[in-house]
Amino acid sequence: MLNASVVADIVYQKATSKFVQWKDEEAVYGLNFNTDEEADQFVEEFQGAIDVLANLPEGKISDSP
Repeated sequence: MLNASVVADIVYQKATSKFVQWKDEEAVYGLNFNTDEEADQFVEEFQGAIDVLANLPEGKISDSP
């Protein structure tokens, strides 16, 4: 189980073809994938979430799904 917040200015990298890591003020997180395609899909979705957050008006972020 992984519990980490995603914010617009999060720092992440695809460290290897199957390993993605990111960090916040408290910790460094990482996920290892079975295939390059799974890692690529995660990076695509992760970047999509970051893009959405970056384009929200100030104060419009909600905890609701």
